[in-house]
Amino acid sequence: MLGVNRPGIAWVKSDQSWQNTIDDMAGQNVQALRLAMLPPFSHTLDIIQYAKSKGMQVLVIVPLTQNIYYPKDNVSREPSREFPEIRRLSRLDVEMVDKYWSDIFLECEKRKIYIDAIQVGNEINSAQFNGDLPILSSGRIVRAADGIDEQTWSDFKLGMRRVVESTLVIKKAITASDLKVRPKILSGSLVLQDENWISKSGNVTVDPSLALKLMLGYNVGEYVDIYSIHIYPYFKPFMNIDNFQEDVRRQIDGLMLPLLALTNDEKSWWVTEWGISSRVKTKPNVDRKSLYCRYLAALDKSGANSYVSATFIYDWDENPTFDIWDGRRVLNSEDSIFASGSGSNCSISP
Repeated sequence: MLGVNRPGIAWVKSDQSWQNTIDDMAGQNVQALRLAMLPPFSHTLDIIQYAKSKGMQVLVIVPLTQNIYYPKDNVSREPSREFPEIRRLSRLDVEMVDKYWSDIFLECEKRKIYIDAIQVGNEINSAQFNGDLPILSSGRIVRAADGIDEQTWSDFKLGMRRVVESTLVIKKAITASDLKVRPKILSGSLVLQDENWISKSGNVTVDPSLALKLMLGYNVGEYVDIYSIHIYPYFKPFMNIDNFQEDVRRQIDGLMLPLLALTNDEKSWWVTEWGISSRVKTKPNVDRKSLYCRYLAALDKSGANSYVSATFIYDWDENPTFDIWDGRRVLNSEDSIFASGSGSNCSISP
């Protein structure tokens, strides 16, 4: 399944505007939409219901940094030049997650809205979405417990526990509901960004394998149906196009194979974000759709392919660096990358 991200679509209040966005997606054969459940929840549910009426599957993010899930006296991490103020996952109030999502499921029952999947947290191992991790003058990837100061590591571990506890209460709320179709539960997404970006931005990211090991220790594998990851390829300037596909495959395997070794089960993985910056230039330069198709071909050839059952491109029209929609075409191509039915409309062989 090939889907697309429009995480903040619920911030769009004009019905005509967000309906036009969904209509554009449907017109391009988009098979699934990933968005955040943002308050007021009735508005987000309107959008979900409309997307479902257009034949799309819907993956809903539980944005665990929203203030509704925290005590009123919560202390967030201070903003920096690169990143806004962000809440600490270690302070997450799991009872509030339970309350709000029990109410959401009741509303879904009343309105007969069927969410396909729910992802509990976004990029939870990165300072960008986890205030337990600091912003430093030069960022870093934490590959072991002693790669960061003791207090930060303790807070991060507690944050991962709170995310897993939130996953459990959502699972229990689904079980207790009268939903006719019960959504799949995805683990909070993990990410490993480009080391150059990490260094320049000051972002601190805990290696996905290390974060997942913690989550598995808190029994996340018992509560989720699907694991999730974000895989953004990174490139040297003007890299040779002949090396592009193989380089991406190596990056995917380098990230995914250690994770698969940890889970050691039959659960599938969803790549809930991936994309290629519009600034990427190759030698010789090729069109953007060709780069995206080469990414999908690399995934097909990777050792993780048999486990990956869905991917979601970032993003539709929310981030100018990654937008795939220009108001008329996807990736500047007259032929949409989204195939009618399922899969991609790509002719590049793996």
